[in-house]
Amino acid sequence: MKTASVSVIIPTYNRPAYLEQAVSSVLAQTVRPCEILIIDDGSADEYRLEIDRIGALHPMIHVHRFPENRGRSTARNMGIAVAQGEFLVFLDDDDLLHPCYFESSLEYFKENPATQAVICRGKSFGIKRPWNPLRLGVLIFECGGVDSEHLRPFLPKSILDMTDLCSNPVTSMMMSSLPINSVLIRNDALNGTIFPP
Repeated sequence: MKTASVSVIIPTYNRPAYLEQAVSSVLAQTVRPCEILIIDDGSADEYRLEIDRIGALHPMIHVHRFPENRGRSTARNMGIAVAQGEFLVFLDDDDLLHPCYFESSLEYFKENPATQAVICRGKSFGIKRPWNPLRLGVLIFECGGVDSEHLRPFLPKSILDMTDLCSNPVTSMMMSSLPINSVLIRNDALNGTIFPP
């Protein structure tokens, strides 16, 4: 099995059944990551043993834990701080990855070495509800064309309260409502950018 320098960061809170499915989708990749970082965001005692059991499924899985719930952004920031991979993936505990997700994304990086991040499509599953971009927190992005260096959010900078949105595409992705679990990003492209706690 081929391995790549990818760190998968999975925040979780009181949902070991979903977490196990998410981890299984990572372990089923055609190219395996170098590590899976489960960030237990203060789960209740009755869930911790299950989370630890999932953490023992493979040597590449590491469980980090907060004593109390601090929020998904803080959990992701902890993952960023300890990640060893050249690339990062932010996977929520109730999401699944297509088996070829890493392989196809990494192939794009190989063919386009200046690329900082690759974004894929997502597909809803489970409970079917009408799609509502406001409820989901998804912003509509305008793209300046194939040669553009920037993602330009449809909503103005003042509403998003962001410092350097249009000049830094990494900040755009990390601090906006772009679905972060659809992004594979170079670790060094973050350059100190973190999720707002």
